[in-house]
Amino acid sequence: MAQAPLSPEAASQALTAVKVCEGNVSAAAKLLGIPRPTLVNRLRSAEMMGAKPEMRLVDTGQYEEAHLTIKNGVAVFSGDDHFMPGKIPVAHAALVNVLGELGNSVKAQIKMGDSLDFAGISKHPRQGWEGRLTVRQELEVTRERFDELREAAPKAKRIRLKSNHDIRFEARLAMVAPEFEGLTGFRLKDHLPHWEEVDRAVINEDLFALHGWHGGVHAGWNNVVKGADSHVVTGHTHLLGCNHLKGFRKTRYAIQTGMIADAVTPHFRYAKGAPTNWQSGFAVLTWADGELLYPEFCVVRDDGKAYFRGKRVA
Repeated sequence: MAQAPLSPEAASQALTAVKVCEGNVSAAAKLLGIPRPTLVNRLRSAEMMGAKPEMRLVDTGQYEEAHLTIKNGVAVFSGDDHFMPGKIPVAHAALVNVLGELGNSVKAQIKMGDSLDFAGISKHPRQGWEGRLTVRQELEVTRERFDELREAAPKAKRIRLKSNHDIRFEARLAMVAPEFEGLTGFRLKDHLPHWEEVDRAVINEDLFALHGWHGGVHAGWNNVVKGADSHVVTGHTHLLGCNHLKGFRKTRYAIQTGMIADAVTPHFRYAKGAPTNWQSGFAVLTWADGELLYPEFCVVRDDGKAYFRGKRVA
């Protein structure tokens, strides 16, 4: 039997709930008392009716993605935080300050993944007698840092991308306690409710952000070449910068977002003191009349000072 068309009242109710919940579709579904997939379907129907939600969630069955439209404004991309209790990374302090300075021009914050390390539930063995944080410690410090970001840009949409470190939380629970599947608290997003969790984010239908794609020193070039006619934003490599490629029709960018973590942290003990090309910082992307301008970066220098647009920000 064919499904009844969505009424204008139901479409308005769905869009309003998402707006009240600051773009968090899971929270909006809970507010309306309906399953999340039902709300996603209503949002799709609302868009077909001509309504334009500020953020649209799509579940393809293979992956989930968030679609945003930014005509004029800024999106800030940061990740690979690997937070530690009792220590605020310089790049995080800079990020909070930059968000405050950019104000309402910030339309979206995209967390690129690996905010948590979860070494304690990793498949990798301990290195000697090294200490490891508990899951509770990591969750508490990450919530605290994320709340600071939310307060710095309260009107911005917030998206968190799935990543290899973060998925350790659910992978571990699925392995040792499969009987608890579906219960509240057994998914990472239950503990970070103000951030929409997806596999990738799409802005203006020509920029794709995902935790990682190609690796190694040529990751940026591989991303920009294989991204065809799209811009690509990735984390994971801890590299910070932009590769651009001018094609026949347009210039496209491959942006790598570095890491929020400080260069020296217990989480990176596995490097065993060898120098790396990793860079603390984050990316700031600006759109003017729907066109992406050249990417900007906040960089933490070797002396531990962070600069953005020629000004020290932490």
